[in-house]
Amino acid sequence: MKKQPDRTLRQAVTAFPVTAVVIWPLLMLVVGKGHINLAALSDLRIQSDWPLVVLGLAVPAVLSIAVYLWATRMKQMRANQQKLHEELSRSNSELTVLRKRIDHVISEKEQVNELLSRTTTKVRIQLTRLLQSSRTRRQGPELSDCIDDERWKGFQIVLAEALGVAVALNDSSGGQILHCQNTSMTCQLIQDSTLGKQECFWFQRELGEKAAHQSKPVYKFCTACGLMCGAVPLVVAQKHLATWIVGQVRIESASEPDLADIAIRCGIPQDKLSASLQSTRMMTLNEFELMLASVWHLTEETAERCRLTWQLSGIVMDRREVEKQLRLVWHALDNCDTAFVFLGSNKECLNANKAARELLGYDENALKNKRVDEFLQMECLEQMFSGENHVPSEYSANIVSLQKKEAPLRVAPRQVLIGGKKQTYLILRPGGIASDDTDIDVCESKAMRVSC
Repeated sequence: MKKQPDRTLRQAVTAFPVTAVVIWPLLMLVVGKGHINLAALSDLRIQSDWPLVVLGLAVPAVLSIAVYLWATRMKQMRANQQKLHEELSRSNSELTVLRKRIDHVISEKEQVNELLSRTTTKVRIQLTRLLQSSRTRRQGPELSDCIDDERWKGFQIVLAEALGVAVALNDSSGGQILHCQNTSMTCQLIQDSTLGKQECFWFQRELGEKAAHQSKPVYKFCTACGLMCGAVPLVVAQKHLATWIVGQVRIESASEPDLADIAIRCGIPQDKLSASLQSTRMMTLNEFELMLASVWHLTEETAERCRLTWQLSGIVMDRREVEKQLRLVWHALDNCDTAFVFLGSNKECLNANKAARELLGYDENALKNKRVDEFLQMECLEQMFSGENHVPSEYSANIVSLQKKEAPLRVAPRQVLIGGKKQTYLILRPGGIASDDTDIDVCESKAMRVSC
């Protein structure tokens, strides 16, 4: 492929003839005194006017050089501009990649923060439950320790449908745990007003406190609407947990409430209040007392189950605490330098610490449930477990290991009370019989201190 000439050089070469075409007519006009004289190109005139000739050649040459320099400069500027554009494009591409990485890092950080938040929330909830459980053991049971909310809700619905009256469950301070079921139209109208709602709250709170104080159901006409309501307390382990509020009924033998006063206080039209009162269920006082007694019987049964559940949860908590302490004790014994072997009622190995397993040459699984005579060879085995006062405090024995290797050993039987029962364990020391019991007694006391 033929190489194209440089554009800059072409522009410079082109500038020379163009400039010459312009400058030479001007020079001839100057020589011809305003008229183009072709004779001005004669040799004599050229020799006499040589400065003009030099000027006519120099000016196009200078302009060509100037054009060449200008074109070169423009070419360099375009090259620099193109390079700058490429650098800018590359920088934009790198910036886009970096922005994507930053967005990805921010997204991962948000996910980590969300996961950390959920984990923190779970840990906080677990710690709260643990603290509440320990607090419950100190201060008494809580309602949530007995029956969950769904069962309380089901119990409330069954009571309301079976008895045909309004049933609500309040806490010990009068606040609602479960909203009222089968609310009468009269109570609904009164509770829609601010004053009526406040009077209803304080009436139910006073009635619940009175029932808890007397530890039996109580009933009374409501001060807000004049309907009969009863309170049945739920007391578990001498702690008032909740109160069933039942009723909102009319009593046959009772006088009608002052509807005009109620309507004025609560801002309710009297005719609307009268119509709602006429639609309210009516029963005798004896029927209301029997209904309250049935609710009380069911509540007592519930309270007894709650008490047993709370006691069982306390036993479970105590057992967990004991198991935790036992694990700590066994961890201390397992890392003790003194060798301990705990025996069962049939002289079988229940467990052995690390030092004992290393001394006897058994691992944990191989040593468990083995009888003493399977890993210890001694003549006075029965005498060691006789329990008589005159038996020696330690005995000489040989190890019967898995590798059939025998080694002298000192064995000291001991007993400790665990749960009111005697637990036998052996303290093992390598070597023959010591001159006195000082060494092994010191080791045993150190081990017991560590285990405690």
